[in-house]
Amino acid sequence: MSQSLLNRAPSRSSSAPSAAAAAPAALGGGRYLLGVWILLAVLTPLSAFLGARGFAPEVGLAGLLCLPLVRLRATDLTGLLLFALLVAWAVVSAFWSPSPLPHDIKSFSRFTGLHLFQQLLFSGALIVTARTLPPAYARKAIAWMGGGLLVLTAVVLFESLTDARLLSALQDLVGQKSNITHWALRTVAQGGYVLVMLFWPVAAGLWAGGRRKLAIAFAVGAVLAPALLHVAAPVAALASSAVLFGLVVWLGRPAALAGMVLAAGQSLAIPWLMRGLAEDGLFQALRGRLPPSWAARVDIWTFTSQRMAEKPWLGWGLDASRMFKGHIPLHPHDAPLQVWFELGALGAILGAMIWGFIFWRYAEAARSRRLYAAAGCATAWCAMIIGAFSFSQWQEWWICLVALAFAACAVLARQLDGSALKRQGGSAKGGSRG
Repeated sequence: MSQSLLNRAPSRSSSAPSAAAAAPAALGGGRYLLGVWILLAVLTPLSAFLGARGFAPEVGLAGLLCLPLVRLRATDLTGLLLFALLVAWAVVSAFWSPSPLPHDIKSFSRFTGLHLFQQLLFSGALIVTARTLPPAYARKAIAWMGGGLLVLTAVVLFESLTDARLLSALQDLVGQKSNITHWALRTVAQGGYVLVMLFWPVAAGLWAGGRRKLAIAFAVGAVLAPALLHVAAPVAALASSAVLFGLVVWLGRPAALAGMVLAAGQSLAIPWLMRGLAEDGLFQALRGRLPPSWAARVDIWTFTSQRMAEKPWLGWGLDASRMFKGHIPLHPHDAPLQVWFELGALGAILGAMIWGFIFWRYAEAARSRRLYAAAGCATAWCAMIIGAFSFSQWQEWWICLVALAFAACAVLARQLDGSALKRQGGSAKGGSRG
């Protein structure tokens, strides 16, 4: 995460001419990056509506475009190194996984390890370059993303009230037939996950940028859409993250550090808590009182936690979840459990360290920029809660959506830095006049 510009005192030394000479280049790079973010703002509602898998090529393209502007800092290297170690360990674990290793070009192109490396490269580039946007361009980028999400909100609300009439019409147009209530509404519901993941940086950016009516309209729509679509994980994520957001705004660094402890703790403890609940029979006692989808999750968690305990140190290997058909439908529907089941203790520790690092950076930022820190912590919390109940830990589009959300938080930081500098400039002018 970038350090606040408030920590840099204006200098009138001989280095000023060189800084001024570098300004046109920085502005040129800023315009280029703004163009990338406008592209993201246009593609995001399309990917969210037509199928969330579109986030993989969308973020991949944006990251590729950002690669020439990557300039790494020490804090960037720490985060990238932790993720790289997790990816490397995942690839190593593939050698003892029951999932077959790739044996030709086609199977290698589908190899999860390759996709994780791609996310390290392209998603990392998007996040790292987001913190270099000039503040004025950052404000525009947030406005563009907010506009795109407002369109998505309106469409998702319309679809939730009309049984996906628009998506159904598009489906008929291309000659495809399917069960509307199952496929179309399920596809539309993925838009709710997108709204929740991008909620905090976009809502905070619109509000701080003076676009408060748009911020309120977006917030109301983003809350209503997943609720009307009856998707529990995004609603739970948004509600619980709102508590963390408020605590960080109110208390600052201590609240962010508490989030860090919870994040790291859940990565290590939740799988074994599930194992304990399964052994004590509490899972089975609850099962009969739950809706079918949650009862199915209880069965998956019971089986996966039992098998996890058979190989707790090295795990079953990357993509092993896919090989227990009838017991695990592709993935265990819980990210910490999947990581420990497939990658063992080392993978779980690396996962905990990654979440700890993310919250630590936001905790450090909370010293001077609480709104940014609160939005970042709340975004990370949303990713954790949704990951605890939905999607595979290695699902490419989901990783890309989370990366886009963190990149949007970095853009928010740049916008807030610019606002702080304007206030400083105004105060200085007022003092000189006095």
